[in-house]
Amino acid sequence: MLIEKIKHDQLVARKNRDQIESTLLTTLIGEADMVGKNNGNRDPFDEEVISVVKKFLKGVNETIAILEKSGRDVSQFEKEREILDSYLPTQLTKEKIIVLLDSTVVDGTLVDDKSFKGAAMKWLKEHYSGQYDGRVAVEAIDEFTRK
Repeated sequence: MLIEKIKHDQLVARKNRDQIESTLLTTLIGEADMVGKNNGNRDPFDEEVISVVKKFLKGVNETIAILEKSGRDVSQFEKEREILDSYLPTQLTKEKIIVLLDSTVVDGTLVDDKSFKGAAMKWLKEHYSGQYDGRVAVEAIDEFTRK
């Protein structure tokens, strides 16, 4: 489970006295654990942890953009971004999604069927959840249907 890896990395960061990583991972663990506790008093699923990591990453990216505009040092936040990125699965490219669609019949739906886009998105979510950007997936499906 991803949360266990993050907890292990947080412990290593504390032992190495890495204040930035330790603090970031402690906060991330707290937020991710809260998601699991709120949904049945359990450990969070990997998809939920990935969602929390993406939320943190969005905040870090926004902070970097603001600080860069004012000419301030962003090195701490760049380190945080690097740490958070390491917990995300490799994202599928548009080309890879097209190859996946090409090699798989999505629920037997014909490509020219109006419900193909919905069936393809459902299939991607079931098989590759958290591994693609929604906009990229829609572009790939549109390109695939134009073939």
